[in-house]
Amino acid sequence: MTADGLRKWHRRQLLIFASSSQALVLLLLFLSSYLPLFDSSPWTVLDKSTTLWATSSLLRWDVFHLGFAAEERMYEHQWAFFPGVPNLIKFLGQITSNDSWATFLQGSTLLATALDSTLVLYELGLCHLKSPSLSFLSATLSLLPSSPATLRHAPYAEPFFTWASYRGMLACAKSQWGRGSLYFCLAGIFRSNGVLLSGFILWGMLVEPFLTERILAIKRVPYALLLTSLIFSPAIYHQYSGYQVFCQETDTPAPWCSNFPPSIYTYVQSKYWNVGFLRYWTPQQIPNFLLAAPVLALLSYYSVQSVCSFAGRLFDKAQPRNLPAPESQSLAPHSIHAFIFTSILLFASHTQIILRFASSLPFTYWSAARLLIDHPRLATVEYVTSGSHPHLDPEVQSGNTRGHIVLRPSSFHGFQYPVFVLEVLLSAILVVYASIALSYALHYYMKSWHSATYHTHDKPTQHQYNPLYIDHHEA
Repeated sequence: MTADGLRKWHRRQLLIFASSSQALVLLLLFLSSYLPLFDSSPWTVLDKSTTLWATSSLLRWDVFHLGFAAEERMYEHQWAFFPGVPNLIKFLGQITSNDSWATFLQGSTLLATALDSTLVLYELGLCHLKSPSLSFLSATLSLLPSSPATLRHAPYAEPFFTWASYRGMLACAKSQWGRGSLYFCLAGIFRSNGVLLSGFILWGMLVEPFLTERILAIKRVPYALLLTSLIFSPAIYHQYSGYQVFCQETDTPAPWCSNFPPSIYTYVQSKYWNVGFLRYWTPQQIPNFLLAAPVLALLSYYSVQSVCSFAGRLFDKAQPRNLPAPESQSLAPHSIHAFIFTSILLFASHTQIILRFASSLPFTYWSAARLLIDHPRLATVEYVTSGSHPHLDPEVQSGNTRGHIVLRPSSFHGFQYPVFVLEVLLSAILVVYASIALSYALHYYMKSWHSATYHTHDKPTQHQYNPLYIDHHEA
């Protein structure tokens, strides 16, 4: 099979797998809509008689804040959410002439489903890993994210942020810096951590040329700074809008107005969600740390390993540079980005949200693929440089690449890729159903505990009381 033929086959298979994965998640959403609600808040804004099936399953947690923020940001804690999803809600209401919650939930779900990132991740892997087989494995693993409903169907920021981030990274891999900054700017409209994506622009335009060619591209500095400022613009605009509302257009400015810089985002995160350095490190949060431990361990280990490997090659002139693809220099910005992001979530945030955020890091799935390579229980792998081999990618056979960790695509204990993926999906179904059964068994106990503790927390004091306020213990 030629190189082009192999890539076409991979893309075709990924389309089939992605469609199957989305159908599976939709099925689980449908089944979960028949379970008793732990929190009956969805029916305070939805009409049972007119709401379609599974719509109530989409109205959870932060979606309440995003929906009300689209109407008017009346409360401080609503400014913890960037304007991407609220503006999307307004847009859906305008084009449908219907601003109901059901329209917002169903329309956002359709958009999130359409913005599938699987093929983008595959193309990004081709640019960095240089192996179609390894790229295919990474993209296939991305179909089993740690939070599938949130990534693929829920009206959250994650589906849109992930798609825009992947597109921007792919543009940077092709040295399309202007296009990449536009995608990163779009991602920054949905999430605050979009500002970290500016590092890919600075790395590709300034750092990498200096490291590889020892040339400081002075002429590129103004353009790089301009593109970086474009990526920062959504965050700056969000902060300025909050400053106008709570500091300039009121007779009683908020306490954070006198801070430098006056950031409503950091103030709200600290006050209502108790976000801060080591604030989450309490005995009560040990279950959440355990929940996030697998993803934290995966990203921490492989990001540190990749950074150290790159640093070793950078400072050791005698070390050969034709190393396996996961240690290639092009992966350095991704590993640094993953390490910084993981450190922030571990030490200064609600650690368990990495289950949602990890999907926006391609390095998550590259590390998962590397885990299979380091522990070949499901796949057989080899590291080769060039020459003839029955399981090599066509580029390696022709000697057009320096070297690869090559996955034998025909050997998963004798099964082909589709059978292997089917086995994994069936295992995931069993895990999900076991989790649903456990949730159902603990429903009445947790409901009684929730009723006894909910009214003991402080309520927001800025402006008026918000009946849908959720404090940091529940966020």
